[in-house]
Amino acid sequence: MGACLMGLAFIVLILLTRGRLGQVMATSVLIVLAGAVVILFTDFASVFMERFAQRNLAERELAGEARFAEYILIYKDAFVHHDFNPWIGYELLNSSGNYGKGVFGSRSLHADITNLVHSAGIVGLMLYLLMAGKAFWESFKHHKTHTDRMVTLFCCCIFIVFTITGRYTQAGYMLLFFLLLLMPLGKIQREPSPARKEEVSSTQ
Repeated sequence: MGACLMGLAFIVLILLTRGRLGQVMATSVLIVLAGAVVILFTDFASVFMERFAQRNLAERELAGEARFAEYILIYKDAFVHHDFNPWIGYELLNSSGNYGKGVFGSRSLHADITNLVHSAGIVGLMLYLLMAGKAFWESFKHHKTHTDRMVTLFCCCIFIVFTITGRYTQAGYMLLFFLLLLMPLGKIQREPSPARKEEVSSTQ
């Protein structure tokens, strides 16, 4: 939900930098109206409060969140108990019950970093980060407008948040993320090959 709110904030900033204040105002009114309809005529508010109460966030420390406790468990498994090789990992996407001496039962790892280290070790984590870094670098190189820079900044924030908390196993998220990140590459005008140039000239 926080990521969605951040996305809305970036959209507003992009529209404001383009001088579209009227569009921002109209969109804001529509969002407020839609929010009012959802809150007043659906059970969203009650379900949200119920789930918030179940997680007991007000009394639980951040370190008590299971996905953050995973970091300590994976470190101990790799470097203290030597349950798996920290360089090549344990086994691809097979973390359920195979970490932390089964302290969380059959619960799988949630965070991307712990999941990658457990699956493919430090080598796998480095390869993943290099792949993502390459995508960010290509996006950065092809910036042409302020909007391009804002989109890349948003993607950077989202990547940091979800890499820490976990999301890379969701194919839909990863597809949308990289498509958005690499949007500046869609503006590249490539030179036609020599054969293509010759074909065009002969046609003319």
